[in-house]
Amino acid sequence: MDDEENVLRGLARMLHGQRGVWRMRFAPGAKEALAMLEETPADVVVSDMRMPDADGATLLHVVRRRWPAAVRIVLSGHAEDSAMIRALGAAHQYLAKPCPKETLIAVIERAVALRRRLPVDKEPLLLAAAGDLSGPGPVYTALLDVLARPSFHKNALVAVVKRSDSLCVKLLHAANSGVVAARSPVSTVERAVDLLGVVTLKALAAEDAVESRLPRGLAARAGLADEQAVVACAQSLIGAWSKAPELSAQDCETASTIVILSGVGYAAACAAMPPNAVSEALARAERDGAPRPLALSALLGTSVGAFGALLLALWGLPDVLVEGVLGVDDPGANDAPDLRAVGLAHLALAAARATRDGACATAPCEAEPLSALGEGLDRAYLERLGLTPLAEAAARQAASAAPDEERGLA
Repeated sequence: MDDEENVLRGLARMLHGQRGVWRMRFAPGAKEALAMLEETPADVVVSDMRMPDADGATLLHVVRRRWPAAVRIVLSGHAEDSAMIRALGAAHQYLAKPCPKETLIAVIERAVALRRRLPVDKEPLLLAAAGDLSGPGPVYTALLDVLARPSFHKNALVAVVKRSDSLCVKLLHAANSGVVAARSPVSTVERAVDLLGVVTLKALAAEDAVESRLPRGLAARAGLADEQAVVACAQSLIGAWSKAPELSAQDCETASTIVILSGVGYAAACAAMPPNAVSEALARAERDGAPRPLALSALLGTSVGAFGALLLALWGLPDVLVEGVLGVDDPGANDAPDLRAVGLAHLALAAARATRDGACATAPCEAEPLSALGEGLDRAYLERLGLTPLAEAAARQAASAAPDEERGLA
């Protein structure tokens, strides 16, 4: 959809080679686009920011509400900060014009491939199980509403954040984790919002929205405090690694956000299903010595990671975060793309869990330097990303962090 017909024709010509792969329709404005979607919904909606009857952000907010599973992409030559911030509330991705044909095609194909790996065939069943989780809650919704306003102001965003004490705590913790470049301790929500940016703020609000739905007392039985401790440890590790010259700041910040969201599926499963069924599954897992997330995955009929990724996709978080939540525990599975941020998050969580679970009871040997990080570490994935040296250093650090008596050195 574009406001200039010649640009629209240019886009059609640019994508001419995809006619045998995609079914495409082009509309000159938002009204025509919505009429087309009413007639036949689309898997992907690409919109310009400026159109005669409504801007792209407004259109995509309507698409998000009425066709939440559609991939939403902004393609625009108007890259003002206010426009980009508004689009982030509705779009999965923002591409600036002129955008190379190869880039646009790759972004669309990657987004569609991600949705194919989500449990969309079970979506109605899963969302029925989730109940109110199919909507992200009042604070997250208010956050998106603020971002959608043409006259966006940071004070309005901060006011929404302050409605949730737990979200304020999460923001301050994330801002002080060492991942972001703060020269002094961050002590205000305003400063935390400035440092973390809109995408991380949305991720933290999504996590807070899920955890706020948990029945009273269930969070303790589910061991969410233990998982939050692992997340805090993993964020600290990424903060330390972010100083390495071979790692980009963007990859480290994205990895930290994936870590924040890594437990959303587990918490969402606890909140979505009948409390008695959850309690029985957790008790059975404790009795059998099985991981609690696996017990809830059996109840859901899909992994808790896939459940969390599906919710986050429907709530409009960026695809790289959805991809991260879907694959952070097993990143090389199901033909997942190689993403360094996902590899960093996977490694950080493995190192944090190894330290917590006492997997470092024996110092790693020369032949198996990564043994301290447990059997779940995807070594092939890390090697493809060039992260093996970092993983070996993390294994040595995790082993040395275990108490002497656990490592047999007492």
